[in-house]
Amino acid sequence: MIEQRVTLKKIMRIGGQVWFYTISIWLGWLLMSLYLHQFDLKDSLVKAVYSFFPILFSHYWFVTAYIILMILAPFFNKLIYALNEKEYKRLLVLLIGIFVVIGGGFPKLLEGIFEGRIIPVFVVYFVAGYIKRFVNVSLKNSGKHLMVALGFYVLLFASSYIITYIGILLDSDTIKGLRYFYRELNSPLIIVICVELFLSFLKMDIGKKEIINSIAGKTFGVYLIHSNKIISSIVLPKIFPIYLVDNPVLIFIYSVESVIIIYVVCTAIDSLRQLTVEKLWLKILNSKLDKIQSKISVLTERICCNCKKVLKNYYCK
Repeated sequence: MIEQRVTLKKIMRIGGQVWFYTISIWLGWLLMSLYLHQFDLKDSLVKAVYSFFPILFSHYWFVTAYIILMILAPFFNKLIYALNEKEYKRLLVLLIGIFVVIGGGFPKLLEGIFEGRIIPVFVVYFVAGYIKRFVNVSLKNSGKHLMVALGFYVLLFASSYIITYIGILLDSDTIKGLRYFYRELNSPLIIVICVELFLSFLKMDIGKKEIINSIAGKTFGVYLIHSNKIISSIVLPKIFPIYLVDNPVLIFIYSVESVIIIYVVCTAIDSLRQLTVEKLWLKILNSKLDKIQSKISVLTERICCNCKKVLKNYYCK
């Protein structure tokens, strides 16, 4: 997005895909609950709100954050290209120092000030902007970046056990309660993993693989299906009750099997959606988008005018 132009069509295309899955899954759940005589009006209405307004209510945190980023990207990009390298480095030092090193590195520091996952998304966007403008990523270093990412990934998992061990050693429930602290999105470990994986795959030469491109094009659909609140909290635990298994070997085998099954089934579902519903949705967008965009522009202009009038009346008194 640093060089691309964000359009309403791109946002609406993503929104259409999200609405398709949230609404269709909710309808399926509603019909099933009626069939099994387990219908609850209050629960149904709550799920309906999340399903019909998935972006506003962060049904998928990543989608909400991504769309917010798309809306703000044109303004971020102006800043990215306005700064020289020295100024940009200072900006990154401040962003990473405040939000990652302090906010994500030390418990209780800046607590409650930067809640949520949108700030780390902004941070990695500006890091990517710096890489795009000033870093010449060598093809030879792809493997090194991957190894660094894997090393920090090991540290990420080890951190939970180390903190738990220290908590047991000191007999402190407070310390034990921090065992997942470094798994938050603004954790220094997470940020390093994100950046290093990005650098690794940015210049990795695997040739042109149609099968990879085809599967990759459906990955977002896989995410929307299996991370849906109804699917992840109600359906999947019943289909794959891995939590009931005590044998660690069987847990590993069942986990791998469930991942493969979920990915294959969801990929097939999204393939069908792309061939049917998405084509229809794009056809509607192509024919109606200009009217929608003009209405949004008029509405935005009216809101801005009204806000100006209110502010002018307020401050001129």
